[in-house]
Amino acid sequence: MALTGDNITVAFSMTQSFVGIHVLAVHGVDPSAVFDPDPSLPSATPCEPFGPQPVSCSTTFSTSAQDLVIASIPINDMAGCPVPPGFATNLETGGWWEVDNTIFPSAQSNYTFSCSSSSTQDTQPLAMAVDAIMLTPPVSQYAISWQGWDWDGGGETTLTLNGQILASLPTNDSPQNAGNWAAFTLYTDSLVSGVNTLTFTHANSDCDVSDNVSYLQVTGSFTTVYSNYTTLPLYCNHSITSTLTD
Repeated sequence: MALTGDNITVAFSMTQSFVGIHVLAVHGVDPSAVFDPDPSLPSATPCEPFGPQPVSCSTTFSTSAQDLVIASIPINDMAGCPVPPGFATNLETGGWWEVDNTIFPSAQSNYTFSCSSSSTQDTQPLAMAVDAIMLTPPVSQYAISWQGWDWDGGGETTLTLNGQILASLPTNDSPQNAGNWAAFTLYTDSLVSGVNTLTFTHANSDCDVSDNVSYLQVTGSFTTVYSNYTTLPLYCNHSITSTLTD
């Protein structure tokens, strides 16, 4: 869902110092589970500001899936905390505030986000907060296309993939297809990694004519998973089964 012309309103009361607000929009978020449900998140810890140098502060967390992890550090005086390996700093306001982020591809165990300054840096982390936004995993969409001969009866042929019904076609009686070839295409994201079985089954009606299938092809975004351009017979008592390997 694109963010266009969104208004964000924030009201403050009883504030006597500078307040900074940063807005971050993330594309690819799962709207049913935006934030990671791991009980260690959000993770926050107060640091010991104005303590003797060196000053160190850290917080530990885990993630459950592919997450965008965001760590926020209010820093007094100047930016001196090194960015942890794998993190990038996108927001920094003159040493007063730092926001680091990274994408974890999978669950992590006891990951520690730290901010430490050396004895020569006048850097005093005030607090540290970490949270993670779950990203929507990419969905592989596949196109199944073929030519069907004499596919004229509504629901005359059923397609199943790995035993699950994809469709019964044609969706309506189509007398224009009688004695002719007609093109069909289905889209699915149900292919599994490894071996898949695609089956055409003819209904127990109009059994006198073979509803042949030709130019059968299964394609993904950048690859052809399966192709068979020969003409395959399809009768009431003779189904067509093709094995696909993704």
